Amino acid sequence: MKRISFIMLVIIGLVITQLSVGYAQKTELYKLGINDVINIKVEGHDDLSFLSHISIDGTISFPNLGSIYVKDRTLAEVEEEITRKLAAGYIKHPVVTISLMQTSSKRVYIHGEVGLTGAIPFEKDMTVVMALSLARGIRDTGLYGTVKVRRAEGRGGYRTIGESGLYKGVIKNKNIEDMLLRSDDIVIVERSKTIFLQGEIVSPGRLELEDGMTVLRALSMAGNIRDSGLYGKVKVRRIVGPGGGYKTVGESGLHKGNIKNKDIEDMLLQPDDIVILERSETFFIQGEVNKAGQYILEDDMTVSRAIAVAGGIIDKSGLYGKIKVRRKRVAEFGYETVGDSGLKKGIIKRNDIEDMLLQPDDIVIVERNETVFVAGEVTVPGQYVLEDEMTVSRSITLAGGIKDAGQYGKVKLRRMRQDGPGFDDMEIDIKGIIDGTVQDDLLLQPDDIVIVERSKEFLMYGEVNRVGVFPLEKDITVMKALTMAGGLTKWGSESRVKVLRKTADDTKIERITVNINDVLKGHPEADILLKPNDIVVVSSGIL
Repeated sequence: MKRISFIMLVIIGLVITQLSVGYAQKTELYKLGINDVINIKVEGHDDLSFLSHISIDGTISFPNLGSIYVKDRTLAEVEEEITRKLAAGYIKHPVVTISLMQTSSKRVYIHGEVGLTGAIPFEKDMTVVMALSLARGIRDTGLYGTVKVRRAEGRGGYRTIGESGLYKGVIKNKNIEDMLLRSDDIVIVERSKTIFLQGEIVSPGRLELEDGMTVLRALSMAGNIRDSGLYGKVKVRRIVGPGGGYKTVGESGLHKGNIKNKDIEDMLLQPDDIVILERSETFFIQGEVNKAGQYILEDDMTVSRAIAVAGGIIDKSGLYGKIKVRRKRVAEFGYETVGDSGLKKGIIKRNDIEDMLLQPDDIVIVERNETVFVAGEVTVPGQYVLEDEMTVSRSITLAGGIKDAGQYGKVKLRRMRQDGPGFDDMEIDIKGIIDGTVQDDLLLQPDDIVIVERSKEFLMYGEVNRVGVFPLEKDITVMKALTMAGGLTKWGSESRVKVLRKTADDTKIERITVNINDVLKGHPEADILLKPNDIVVVSSGIL
């Protein structure tokens, strides 16, 4: 009969093993109780491997060792004692393994976000907080969750008899904290309720939802806002309706990282809310500024302020240029110019453009100065900024004035044709402008070219007091030329004056005789006008 009972006990133990009813064997918390069944194995010693019931006095019987008290001890503690006693004189280096096959003692079950889940021995006057303590407390993932107590009711059913939120792992409801448990009660610690943070924040991701957590508090716990989001937007999205879809329930702009809308700042968050920090809106500034690039669109950002943020206009290349504001088209692709103004010494001429408020993705362009060119017989030829109302004479002054070689030359204004390729030349009476006899000093246009040509000349040679090259002024006659040369020497003859002139085809020299005596006698027609490169020769009157 004893043999049959032992066989039945083995079969029962195997069935129990297959069904994994020994759920508590995986925990370190379980303390053995009366009528529990344990399986003892000593490696290499089948005669010392057997199933054992814990007797009513809390002991088991072990061959050669006698009675061992195991009640209210863990499996590991019992293993250690048996190993020590066997090694004391029976087996060298024994390896003992004990597993729990069946429990008949009272217990409480702990599930969820605790240090160790499973069954713990039920003790008299055990409270919820005591049970959680035995389960090594609440994990970080449950510090803001919910604790529930469920109790058996009817045939295999359970109902929730108590529930409380947690704050930093502390049960908020004192009644639940001190609730007395019964055998087979289930204590569940649910995972903390969470929210999600996305976008321009230092630590995006999942965040535990504390009691009374506001948008501002959530941002602070996530490490605050990155520089790239200081002027962006904050949005709160929430699951709405039976379909479980998300909807934006709050939105506000940011100013230097501060939420503008107080209602959004203080909005209480709910489980699974998503807080989104959108990137700051930006604008672009290009062209003749010191620091071209992309900039954050701060509140009330005007064109003039944008230029200042970009380091101002480059002195040499933009002070007399143009400024344009280009903006995205609303209904179609591309950009359009919504404002432009000239610049004078770096100051925007039009007040409405200077104070224009920029919008997201606007492009501010500072165009290069418009210029003119001054060439020829000036002191410093080159390219010059086209200032407001710049005239031909002003451009020559900026170029250092006309050199001696150009004092009697022509001044031409060369301008691009408006109706096609090429240039048109206009002759300017610069001497008349300087003398005040001509009032029409032309205003220059972008890319005009002012050319000061070299003065046309003639040569005085022979019996004159100053031999040399002279500028050919307007309406210079032989008589005037002799005066410019200081008159005739004492050997010079008024009747022996000749003008040597190249023919039109530049192949021959023409000799023209001029009798100065006839001119002096009142015959001006005897005098002739000189042409460029003429040579006036005065011969001696001595034979």
